[in-house]
Amino acid sequence: MYANKTKEEERIQLAYAMSCSKDPRILNRYMEYAITASPFAFNETNIIEVVAASEVGRYIAKDFLVNNWQAVSERYGTQSLVTLMNIIGRTISTDLQITELQQFFGNMLEEHQRLTVHAKLQTIKNKNLENKMRRARMTAWLRTN
Repeated sequence: MYANKTKEEERIQLAYAMSCSKDPRILNRYMEYAITASPFAFNETNIIEVVAASEVGRYIAKDFLVNNWQAVSERYGTQSLVTLMNIIGRTISTDLQITELQQFFGNMLEEHQRLTVHAKLQTIKNKNLENKMRRARMTAWLRTN
C-alpha cells in the first residue's frame, strides 16, 4: 500500500501510521524493510526515527540499532546513527544505559561525532541526576508532611 501512494504527504502519513504498532515483531519487520528494501521516496532513516519516537518503539529501535548498526550505517551513513542516538537518548533513565550507549557509539563513530554523542549523553546523565535529586527532595517532603 505504501509503495502505491503517489503523494509524498500520504506516504509520510502512512510511514507514521505503520510505526504505531505495539507489536515488537511488526516494528522490527518494518525497520528491517526500511534498511533492506529498495529506497522509498520517503527517507528510510525517518522510519527508524519514527519508530523510536513511539512509546513501545523506543526500546525496539534501540535493540534494532544495536543489532543492525552496521547495515544502518552503510545505508545511511554514520550521521544517521547520531540522529537516532538523540531520539533513543530521550528514553534513557539510568547511568548504566548511558554507559552502554557511550561504549556502543564510541566504537563506530568518527571523532567529532563521538564528541557530539558524548556531550549529549553527558547532558542526559546530568538531567537524570537532577531528576534523582528532585525525587529525593519530594520524597523527604512527603514523609515530613
